Amino acid sequence: MNNDLKIILGDYESFVQSHTTEINEKEVIYYITLKRTIISCPECGSRMNIKDYRKCKVIHNMIRGKNTSLILKKKISMSSM
Repeated sequence: MNNDLKIILGDYESFVQSHTTEINEKEVIYYITLKRTIISCPECGSRMNIKDYRKCKVIHNMIRGKNTSLILKKKISMSSM
């Protein structure tokens, strides 16, 4: 993982499955896919199944004088019944 991304994510880099970087004249965009995590329902304790992936855009401070965005590809859970 490159140093700028390590600075942004800090201890959360262990949750990253993969990433790519796009740099142009105006901005830096990090495309990040998060690792699968097992989630349990807080009410009944049943396992939550992965239903879909969603992209979430996070605007970050400027890095190296360029606007910086994180595009997170995260998994959406749906409870199993």
